[in-house]
Amino acid sequence: MGQTKTQRVIKQLSSGQVQKQTPIATDMFLPNHSGDHSAGIVNTTPTTDTDIANKKYVDDKEVESFPTSLTAGSVVFSDGTNLTEDNDKLFWDNTNNRLGIGTDAPATLLHIVSNTADRFRLERTSGGDSRINLLNTVGAWTFGIESNNDNFAIGEGLNFNNQFFTIKRTTGDIGIGTLSPNAKLDVSGSTFPVIQGVRTTTDTNNLRAAISVKRKTTNDMADGFGGGFAFSIEDSSGVSNGIAGVYAGRDGADDQGKLYFQVNEGDGATGSLKNGLVVNHNQNIGIGIDSPLHPLHLSLNGDYFSITDSGDGNKDRVRIGDGSGDGAYFALYNDASELTTLLRSYTSGDVQGYFLAGNIGIGMTDPHSKLEVGGAISSATKTFSTTGPTNNVDVSGVNTLFVNTASNNVTIGGFAGGVAGQYLQIVKTSYLNELTLEHNEGGGSQDLMMHQEADEIIDAGGVLMVCDGTDWWDVSHAKHV
Repeated sequence: MGQTKTQRVIKQLSSGQVQKQTPIATDMFLPNHSGDHSAGIVNTTPTTDTDIANKKYVDDKEVESFPTSLTAGSVVFSDGTNLTEDNDKLFWDNTNNRLGIGTDAPATLLHIVSNTADRFRLERTSGGDSRINLLNTVGAWTFGIESNNDNFAIGEGLNFNNQFFTIKRTTGDIGIGTLSPNAKLDVSGSTFPVIQGVRTTTDTNNLRAAISVKRKTTNDMADGFGGGFAFSIEDSSGVSNGIAGVYAGRDGADDQGKLYFQVNEGDGATGSLKNGLVVNHNQNIGIGIDSPLHPLHLSLNGDYFSITDSGDGNKDRVRIGDGSGDGAYFALYNDASELTTLLRSYTSGDVQGYFLAGNIGIGMTDPHSKLEVGGAISSATKTFSTTGPTNNVDVSGVNTLFVNTASNNVTIGGFAGGVAGQYLQIVKTSYLNELTLEHNEGGGSQDLMMHQEADEIIDAGGVLMVCDGTDWWDVSHAKHV
């Protein structure tokens, strides 16, 4: 195989084939073809051929000594005294076109290895961008220092044409889509979604968080301490206003939480976000109240709770109880097809209550008057057997009084607890002995006003009386003139 230029020079130097010539440049070697192996170098006379081979020249000083052999891939450099090679420090892989610094086996185009150096430095001594370009056949990217604000930036193109990523020099704030970040992470975009968190999993039926939010304090936590998300809007003039927020805070213990859904009431006050809905650690939901005591606790402050038709022709309804409709439940809904408001309680399919165009039906679905009952009206009953006379028999809520005279006579001189319009049937339940109802007895109670205007003795049967709020009137008979 042919020799390289370097190998030929070494051979000539070793054989002494150099000749003294008038120098045309400082420190220049010229080959000697005359056969005189004692020729000098430049203006210095060497002593032996060995001196020539070792390249002593210029004022008897060994300025450079050319290596007598080179390894493939060597990059020759000066150490200040000699020309030398050090493949562990500087190496060229001519086969793969790779340069190694600190390695003789570069794995990439430029491979730098060091066990002491801790940085790679690219310095621009004048003003302007200091950047590195990355290119392929499709496009280019640039990263480095942009000169406008001396921030670190990553952008598309060779000159930060579209700057997508910024780290603010003065604060360390990171901006994505903005050149002037005002938060530790400031993201700006014009298409949805601007931010997206995706967590991959093999689960198919469990909740897993994709984004975590934590707030820390240097003191002991108390109820209400927490963090969350704030929502704001900004107009073309740059005026920004907070309008709502969703927060989570401590509730009773460090491992118990409460959710707060807040809105801005727009009263112009600083920090005017108010709780619209809260969910405490007992899963109680509060609307208009911060500490709900029940699964759904509403404090409406004089306002209305309403459910309105969505416009799809379906019935608006509130249902409490069995949601399947097969058992007992209470429902309040509007029948859009009949313009009817219904209040129902179902038990085994029987309708118990119904409101239709202002009429109330009990046990029926088509009441024709303000109150119509489909079936018997019943109320409390009471049994009385005291001999008496008793002037204040309590008939509160009673419309049937059974009087048992099987063991003795019974005398009643008045009632207590009656209300206007209350009906009372007095029924003697034994043929034995007598029942006496004293007329207008005046014992300080609700007196009995008998139709004969005298005491009435009943051997069998009964009397129907109605209370006017003060006394009880006998309506079983009429007094004829």
